[in-house]
Amino acid sequence: MARNLGEAATTAGVTRSVVLSIIGIEKMTDYGYYAAKLAQEKAVEAFAPDPHILRAAQFLDFPGQMLSWYRQGDTVTIPEMKTQPVAIDEIVRLLLALADGTETRHLVELAGPKVEDLDDLVRQVAARQGERVTVESSVMNEGMAEGACLAGPDAIIAGPDFATWLSEKV
Repeated sequence: MARNLGEAATTAGVTRSVVLSIIGIEKMTDYGYYAAKLAQEKAVEAFAPDPHILRAAQFLDFPGQMLSWYRQGDTVTIPEMKTQPVAIDEIVRLLLALADGTETRHLVELAGPKVEDLDDLVRQVAARQGERVTVESSVMNEGMAEGACLAGPDAIIAGPDFATWLSEKV
């Protein structure tokens, strides 16, 4: 699909392409979804005009999604993961900067200001929602557990940390 879109964009005269991806996908090629995102990046780079890629950390909403997706009764078992969750507003700002040329790098990472353990974040969401669940984590991918999803040294760090964001949620 990325190839078709890239070729169609070129035919239509589009001069710049922007794609949203995930920090660390190149380090976890054995994890299906991340392998697919990496393939998408490669197709965009090969076929789209002037490709720019934003690799973002997990969204601040991600722990809440994990609580919902992985819940089985009173237990939630999620992947062991270190992350630097980032605000969707910050992602949108950077995607727009890539699209209009304000940000000129072809590959940019974006993350929130604080390294967090995903299971702790899910517990915070559960507590905030008044949910009585046991949150467990297990290693589902070594890279993910060892910090492959953390921002590199050239990443843009922006937005509130998770606790601040969660405290401001209605």
